[in-house]
Amino acid sequence: MIVKNNFYIITGGPGAGKTTLLNELQKNGYNCVPETARNIIREQVEAGGRALPWDDTRVYSDLMLSRSVQDFINLKDREDIYFFDRGIPDTYGYEVLVGFDIGNVLKNAVEQYRYNPLVFILPPWREIYETDSERKQDFRTAIDTYKVMVDVYKNFSLLGGDSIIATYLVKEMCKVFGEIIEITDVFSYPSVLEMTAYIESQMKFEDIDEPEEIPVIEDINSMNMPDDDYFDNLITEIINKDE
Repeated sequence: MIVKNNFYIITGGPGAGKTTLLNELQKNGYNCVPETARNIIREQVEAGGRALPWDDTRVYSDLMLSRSVQDFINLKDREDIYFFDRGIPDTYGYEVLVGFDIGNVLKNAVEQYRYNPLVFILPPWREIYETDSERKQDFRTAIDTYKVMVDVYKNFSLLGGDSIIATYLVKEMCKVFGEIIEITDVFSYPSVLEMTAYIESQMKFEDIDEPEEIPVIEDINSMNMPDDDYFDNLITEIINKDE
């Protein structure tokens, strides 16, 4: 594993102002690494290629991963601060967004090449959102992309989670939700959305010996479900205690 705490990622949905922000950082003397996706789209359009987000998404994603890894490796010996316009985990987020099964090559890349855990995620901004020849997504897709990126960057493994921390995490979650979570579940459902959905499914379909005693729940949202920040705060707290 290579950990570069001087590498910072700026991410979010398309059209959120990342390029403008990075340009300003560069004007102020900071090192910035441009977005690989934009370069790939530009190259493919000029060459008449198909590795595009509106054509062959599989090849497009593979190219994004290889270019992002190459950017990381090329700069791995640098000690000064670098800001990246998206990072390797963004390819993970893209594959989640388009519904791909995440392969081992991508999983290993995310685990192997680590940036600073402080990530800057820009929210959707309707007032400045524009489409162009390289950005054809509508604003709804921009919002969906932002939500996926937030979830990906809250991933248990990306926060530095390991089996020891997972033991404490499960213990704390069981206090809230009961004995429905095992250590392996933390790694099977490592992100906030995945774990929330799993807990909800377990609470809705948990085996009960006497069906007639099942309470009537008119509103599933009234149940004691975790909010968006629950796992994020809990993992961070446990990691800090472990240190």
